[in-house]
Amino acid sequence: MIIYGTKVREKEIATGQFNCPNCKTARSYKHKRIVKYFSLFFIPLFKIKDLGEYVECQECHNQYKPGVLSYQEPSPAIKMMLAIKNDLDSGLPLHM
Repeated sequence: MIIYGTKVREKEIATGQFNCPNCKTARSYKHKRIVKYFSLFFIPLFKIKDLGEYVECQECHNQYKPGVLSYQEPSPAIKMMLAIKNDLDSGLPLHM
């Protein structure tokens, strides 16, 4: 009697710091890949298919697409210019 099937496993690809959209600050993350393996007698032997990847914040445990790692926080000068633009767009007089 031969027992075979598939098994799904998570593999940690990388760790580091990123700007978490939920925490709104720099946090630690784990970048993980989900892979489906062919198994024989409950032992995973070889990879069948990559099922996807995600990034998990280690503080709030939310999961995000890997593209979140490429986000760069705006510099203080750009933040100030955006705040001024928002004030002007809202109708705040220029002399204020």
